[in-house]
Amino acid sequence: MEIKMLLREINKAIRHDIMDGRAEDTPYKIHASSVYDFCPYRVKLALALKRGYSPQQPLDSGRAMTFKIGRKIQDIIIESVVSFQPEYVYGFWRCPICDSRYIGSGVNRKCKRCNVNREYHELEVRYTINDKFFISGSIDLLYGIDKFVPFEIKSVRREDFELKEPIYKYVYQLAVYLWLIKYGDVQRPEINSDFGVLLYIPKFHRNPPLKAFKVPGSITKRIDRDIKELVKGVRDLDNATKICKSSNSPLAKKCPFRRECWEIGIN
Repeated sequence: MEIKMLLREINKAIRHDIMDGRAEDTPYKIHASSVYDFCPYRVKLALALKRGYSPQQPLDSGRAMTFKIGRKIQDIIIESVVSFQPEYVYGFWRCPICDSRYIGSGVNRKCKRCNVNREYHELEVRYTINDKFFISGSIDLLYGIDKFVPFEIKSVRREDFELKEPIYKYVYQLAVYLWLIKYGDVQRPEINSDFGVLLYIPKFHRNPPLKAFKVPGSITKRIDRDIKELVKGVRDLDNATKICKSSNSPLAKKCPFRRECWEIGIN
């Protein structure tokens, strides 16, 4: 086989591997990252088309590789902390052999029945809107000594890493997690909701390779208002309206339902 053909097949494998690992959301699941620019009309479209609110989008091999590298960088941080200081990590722990599981710190992660360490999984936090719709998200890392602090980990480019202020959408997502910790379906007093940490990891060499921003819990006052509007919109989908003024608005250009929203429509 020629080198060009081999490279073409490798590119296919990269794209397939990324898409295969990205879960398709249901129309009823609103991820914490979607609260920032939530659109009730998009929910209406998702239900009509039987697709997720945030359906998988095709990626070229370059974007797919960048996505996977970023995910691996985040995994390295989490795996390092879990293996070195499991007692400071709070999450969902599962035995790979007998499937026994619990939620809490890693101090008891060893499965006594199988004599192996349970595997760490991110803790999901959820707020139920009604019998169908819910807001949810999985916190990258809950880490601490007295109380477990929520960490949202982002692998970023040089230009983003060097900013003095964090990207607001990331701050907002972490604030939604703080809101879900405080007002979600299950309250866990051992988890801190007073503040969280947005942790930047560069996709380039830097020593030390970390940059942290503290996100105060006071920002959840705005989140509270936004989620009340979200809930109102979800409960009245018959009268749902678009949040974009035209198909050329910045949000519309990124929307996976742009064509259906502005060209095709729904009955």
